[in-house]
Amino acid sequence: MNIKTTIALAAFALATVSGAAMAQSTGTNSGQINFTGEITTAPCSIDGTNANQTVPLGSISTNALQTAGATSTPKDFQIALTGCSLNTVQSASVTFQGVSDLNSPDLLALTAGPTTAKNVAVGIYDVFNKKELALNSASDGIPIANGSNVLPFQAYYKATGSGVTAGDANASAQFTVSYN
Repeated sequence: MNIKTTIALAAFALATVSGAAMAQSTGTNSGQINFTGEITTAPCSIDGTNANQTVPLGSISTNALQTAGATSTPKDFQIALTGCSLNTVQSASVTFQGVSDLNSPDLLALTAGPTTAKNVAVGIYDVFNKKELALNSASDGIPIANGSNVLPFQAYYKATGSGVTAGDANASAQFTVSYN
């Protein structure tokens, strides 16, 4: 075998091996990235850490809720507004939306299930205006300023009748902030 033939065979073998290696590494991995958001005319943004939150109301004895209207100890929560740039807006109102309790429509019903507590609902209190909020109704205005603001609230269990029964006591509400 002459040197030209040896070089040609070596080059062919090398090309075949590297072609096979390249063929094995040409697979692709792909995916999709979704970008979400919203451009609004709202004078403030809701702080991302407050947009979706959980307020632990704790484990409450039925003895503490024996009579209609009895409440558990309120638990604080807040809605933080950031980047407020105010021109004509002076206050914010919050509306909590959800499923109304059958016995007390101003209160938030517990999430239905086979082990759900009975004759109890969740109340929401507007700390600034010092009053219980009616579900699905806007709060009175809470003054806001340029920059960051905190809208303070409390939540609690409230007996909607006598004979509260033990069980799961979870509820969910959405909220909307309006500017006045």
